[in-house]
Amino acid sequence: MRSLLAERDLPLGDLRFFASSRSAGTSLPWGDGVIVVEDAESTDWSGIDLALVSAGRPASLAYAPA
Repeated sequence: MRSLLAERDLPLGDLRFFASSRSAGTSLPWGDGVIVVEDAESTDWSGIDLALVSAGRPASLAYAPA
């Protein structure tokens, strides 16, 4: 999904990556820098305009309402 976003060069404002607590705190490359992965379970989802969820049905159902 990150590759497609970069390839399409979409006009993005703030980009945030979320994962399980096990992966939270790791860094993923983006553009000329890196983005620190946040814990999806404990994040504040307010202010997020669009979420692309690719973690399977259970995660999508859990986070979509937020």
